[in-house]
Amino acid sequence: MLTVGLSGMTTNARFTRAYHDEKGTGSLMPQPQCHVIAHESSRVIGDCVQSLTQHGWRYKIFPAVDGRTVTAQDWHRTGVTMSQEGKMTRRPGAQGCWLSHFALWQQCADSNEPVVILEHDALVTAPWPEDLNIDNQLLKLFSTAECKVNPAFGLWSKGAHAYTVTPAQAHTLITDAQQRGAQAVDKHLGTQVLPWTFYHRDLVLLNPARGPSSTSPLRK
Repeated sequence: MLTVGLSGMTTNARFTRAYHDEKGTGSLMPQPQCHVIAHESSRVIGDCVQSLTQHGWRYKIFPAVDGRTVTAQDWHRTGVTMSQEGKMTRRPGAQGCWLSHFALWQQCADSNEPVVILEHDALVTAPWPEDLNIDNQLLKLFSTAECKVNPAFGLWSKGAHAYTVTPAQAHTLITDAQQRGAQAVDKHLGTQVLPWTFYHRDLVLLNPARGPSSTSPLRK
């Protein structure tokens, strides 16, 4: 969703122009900085780090927000309210997950640098393809997943464990969330929000040893 600034130029356009002025219009690029969202208690983060190191990816660990400690004030600081649709209000894990992704969208927009966002249960399978162009659409770094259609978010796929974000896309995600409210992260990566696509192969896989999702348990 586009927002128009005082200059009359869309905010997306300003982010896109600044990014391309620095990188070269439509340029292909080395691997953007990869941020891995992980709790200290993750049982599989070691596997993720090993795969990143093996294939030469640049990465940083991003400490995941603990949804059990999230307060109304934390949400207020983001400018986003939780949607009353779905079960997020009763799922602390989903709240922490969402706020972790949102923080990285903000970091991407503020730094004016593209990023790769991984979750702790992701496994990298190959070096970063340096001919990969991520400018035109958000790219999920796997080849397929179950897809659904939501009237508000459009076509979306299950899973937000590995995707690319440019500054312009990050700003779109932030603005849309502040206007629409927060639901599950993977819904926000839908066609009604911004264009996206799968990669043609599984550059990243989900770790089969990951165990149950931390976003699912309901607060009683």
